[in-house]
Amino acid sequence: MCLLVTGCISFDIAKPIYPELEWLSSSIEVYSLRPTLKWEQEFDGQADLILIEGDETVKFITGVMRGGSMHQDAKVLYIEENILDASHKVKIELKPNRYHFWAVRKHQDEGKSEEWSNFDTFAFYGIGYAYSFDKLFDFHTPEIKN
Repeated sequence: MCLLVTGCISFDIAKPIYPELEWLSSSIEVYSLRPTLKWEQEFDGQADLILIEGDETVKFITGVMRGGSMHQDAKVLYIEENILDASHKVKIELKPNRYHFWAVRKHQDEGKSEEWSNFDTFAFYGIGYAYSFDKLFDFHTPEIKN
């Protein structure tokens, strides 16, 4: 039996470089509890970054920030503003064996609201297809064994 699988992934605003997304993977592993997040941005100027802790089934509204909203059990760990380079080292030590979600956007001036980066995926499986949209970038912290 042969099953044909093809697909694509499309980014808007920014594309993660590290951790790099794998469109067929359900979890991108990082090897540190304080990883450095890197991205290619589709805009000029400074960026803002949001870091969220959740579980693998958390679904987000991409406009989340002050006054925004989230579904299910998720916690905003912090928001970093005015990032000059297209990278950011996580400022706190994250908990092991947890899912984390992050996004960047063009730094917003007072009163303006920019969209957070996200991506869409489409996969064709020969007998059907799957489509997901407005997903935030994600990673999974390593499990620490004593």
